[in-house]
Amino acid sequence: MEPYTGTISISADPKNSAGDSGEFKNDAIGAKGLQQSDKVDLPANSAQTGPDELDVEFDAGRPADSTNPSVKHSFPDGGLHAWLQVVCGFLLMANTWGLIVSWGVFQTHYASLKPPLASPSAISWIGSIQSCLSYFLGAFCGRPFDLGYAKAMTWTGTILITLGLLLTSFSGEFNDTGAPVYWQVILSQGFLLGLGMGCTVIQQVALAASYFKRKRGFAISLCSLGGSVGGMIYPIIIRNMLPKLGYHWTLRAFALIVSCFLMIACLLVKQRTETIDQRPARDGIKRGIKGQLVSGVKLLKDIIWGDWPYITLIGAMFWTCMGIFSPFFYMESFTFGANIDLKGIGSIYLVSTMNVGGAAGRIGSGLLADIIGPVTTQFICITLGAIAVFAWIGIRTIGTLLCFAAVYGALAGAMISLPSTSAARLTSDISVLGTRLGVMFCVFSFATLAGPPITGAFAGMGGDIGQEAAKTWIGSVLLCGGALMLGTRLLKGQPC
Repeated sequence: MEPYTGTISISADPKNSAGDSGEFKNDAIGAKGLQQSDKVDLPANSAQTGPDELDVEFDAGRPADSTNPSVKHSFPDGGLHAWLQVVCGFLLMANTWGLIVSWGVFQTHYASLKPPLASPSAISWIGSIQSCLSYFLGAFCGRPFDLGYAKAMTWTGTILITLGLLLTSFSGEFNDTGAPVYWQVILSQGFLLGLGMGCTVIQQVALAASYFKRKRGFAISLCSLGGSVGGMIYPIIIRNMLPKLGYHWTLRAFALIVSCFLMIACLLVKQRTETIDQRPARDGIKRGIKGQLVSGVKLLKDIIWGDWPYITLIGAMFWTCMGIFSPFFYMESFTFGANIDLKGIGSIYLVSTMNVGGAAGRIGSGLLADIIGPVTTQFICITLGAIAVFAWIGIRTIGTLLCFAAVYGALAGAMISLPSTSAARLTSDISVLGTRLGVMFCVFSFATLAGPPITGAFAGMGGDIGQEAAKTWIGSVLLCGGALMLGTRLLKGQPC
């Protein structure tokens, strides 16, 4: 069956007060895909909107059939199931990215052991592997999400995260000293935890994105808020439990907390059947494994290659992710190294202050993105973040340090939460959003892997010179990210 290449108009019957259906009127389709009059579910408020205002997507590049219709269903933009997916995304973010941005408390703890677990740069590899795998697995989980396996992947991630924390709790427990062992920690807290986080990375935002369009930026920012809330609460919990329960039982108690929240998220997952891309799965079964690989490569070429605004967006986030997490990893150690008088304030509250700012930044940037566009908002936040990091070089008092922590946290919260919103804005066919997100996450996973250790290598030069070099590196890569984000906006040629 050939794909329809004509035009189509959508109108809703104004007499249908319930807004149950709309009618597709087209005199050029004929027998190609849609009939003269086909119907699709429309939102309940469609009777009050004009034809141009209905959030209905039409894909003219695919043939219509019963499993993958050319006409995409409307976005609910609200309702119980839609907001439950936001709650689900919030919980997933809190117990994945909340752990990643809390890494600073483990970085400080492992470095303070006698003897230290490893050098600061080597310790940071553990947190970098977590964030890297969280993004990298998106390349492999995006397509299963499009095919309807969101719930299965979420349960898999929950099991792996819980197992990773529990295995970390046994590291070195039966040694003479009871101190954790580096290779055991990097395997369990680095690789295993990262694999579990990666299994949930697409669902964190794509579930909510499939339910919202007009309010998509705000909905995704609420999901991303979970990362900041987790980053605020978990460092304080861990730091207070360590002296009371010890390292091993602290991690076991923490595993129980995290697993309970993740299981609630698993129960909330509800993928929209309208956005599940079923035809490629059916055809792939007929063609076998080789056919599926060929089909997968062709699919990536069709949905990515030649889309230069999207390719530039990926490049912008690559350089941004090279520097964005380093302040979260090294805030405490840099503060001690600079001999800043904390005036009785615990250093752990610096990281929590960053995440308080992050909470405000995620919500505020989501609202702003719905007004001026997520790409434009990202450009502003990345550029201001670079300026803030350069200002960090001259900070020598606790007051200005707290201000920096709050400001950078807010800007970083926007940088972390908006890429998915930008990807959704640049994606016309929502049924391949999971795959496009997966490709984007995979590419800049390598930046999150290399960024913090490179920062640690600069800091390893010692003294003020090392800190200034590390901060200059972070600010410079953020500036590169901002420049490419501006390129994305210019290539798109319209507000986005």
